Amino acid sequence: MAVIQITLEKQFDELLNSNSKVAVDFFAEWCGPCKVISPIFELLSTQFPEIVFLSVDVDKVEAVAQKYGIRAMPTFIMFKDGEKALVFLPVFVATGWVWPHQDRLHLGYVDGNTRTLETEIFGSFT
Repeated sequence: MAVIQITLEKQFDELLNSNSKVAVDFFAEWCGPCKVISPIFELLSTQFPEIVFLSVDVDKVEAVAQKYGIRAMPTFIMFKDGEKALVFLPVFVATGWVWPHQDRLHLGYVDGNTRTLETEIFGSFT
């Protein structure tokens, strides 16, 4: 299943409340690391059909971002039965790791095996 782009708070609430497992990518168009990790999130959405994947642009759907206290992008929140189960802020966002290592990130996760990323992020969630 493809990632669903959220455009309204009501849409987000409906999808969150009607699915048992939801993964949300909070991003911004101007965010460089978000652009790098977005293809990974897309790939994961095809490999885990039991999870609904949502993308929320924090500048366009501000109410949702504010509701969950999003302060840095990308931030990922996993929901189980409508409740927050896991918040994941990639450490490379805080450390600036992503830019010098873009090629490794791309080759290791997008073109390669995503099981490592799945284990790190989705471990107890799936």
